[in-house]
Amino acid sequence: MQIVILILKIIGILLAVCLFLLGAVIVVPVRYRISAEVQQKKAGGSAVFYWLFHILDFRLHYSEDRLNYKLRLFGITIVPRKEKEPPAKKHKERRQKKRRKETGNRAKATESFTEIPEKTEEMPFLSNSKEADRPSLDVVIAESEKVSLETETLAKSSSQEWEEGQKGNNRSQNGKNKKKRSRKKRTKKEPFFQRIRRFWDNVKQRISNLMAEGETIKEKVLNAKKMITDEANKIVFVKIWRELKFLLRHFSPRKARGELAFGVADPAQTGQVLGALSVLPFWERYRINICPDFEAEALFVEGKLWMKGHIRLWHLFVSVIRLLKDKNVRRLLRKIRT
Repeated sequence: MQIVILILKIIGILLAVCLFLLGAVIVVPVRYRISAEVQQKKAGGSAVFYWLFHILDFRLHYSEDRLNYKLRLFGITIVPRKEKEPPAKKHKERRQKKRRKETGNRAKATESFTEIPEKTEEMPFLSNSKEADRPSLDVVIAESEKVSLETETLAKSSSQEWEEGQKGNNRSQNGKNKKKRSRKKRTKKEPFFQRIRRFWDNVKQRISNLMAEGETIKEKVLNAKKMITDEANKIVFVKIWRELKFLLRHFSPRKARGELAFGVADPAQTGQVLGALSVLPFWERYRINICPDFEAEALFVEGKLWMKGHIRLWHLFVSVIRLLKDKNVRRLLRKIRT
């Protein structure tokens, strides 16, 4: 009975942790900071999205036509990961190191063998010792001959290995050259009429594929027109637009400031652009200054922008539930799936 109670306690703790994490994901907002700058045909900017005291952190940085990004969890970078070397390269490097060590040891051995004293007076076993302990000249000559034979065998083995490696490379190159020659011969043997027939068959196949793709595109366009013109779907689109406005109102930045200077070659067009920008509703909320240049000779845009805000997933869940409650929305989703 105690084991069953312990298992139930563990299950309850796990469920409580899962519910806590789910509530934190829904309630705790994802905060963001965005900054951008445009000057003399050069653009740059950065964006930071973080959640719950930077436990989950995502960063973007754009400068000099390069986009860098980084995703961190508890301060540990998850993306991008450091590229690991494949195992084949590691094995090759280890083999090369072993070969270098072997060649170095062989060179040291040959040097030690070749360094034989020429004069018998400088040898330690011939200086100021008893005549009985001194070795004879025949023994010294025999030892020197053995050393010379060993050095010759080592040199021959190294030269044989080098020759075998060169032979293997030559064989591989000869095999590749033979394959290339055989391919060239095959292409030469193919007659001219067969080449024309094969080319014509490929052209026919490509044309048929394009026609099939065009038919599928036409069908998709007709289906989209039918969906848009349907009265029930029009009501669905109106509801979707309302939910999008609801999300934009809650996800829009809380603070923003910046400066914008632009100009077009035609002063009338600059006035039209300024009028279109002034119609937008968010200029009253934010501190953004617009400076149009009516005397500009060419199109240019310069400025700085900084904004800060947060996103709560709770609003997204609410809008999705509202849409799924409607029968027309569910019917439209079924049509799209089919």
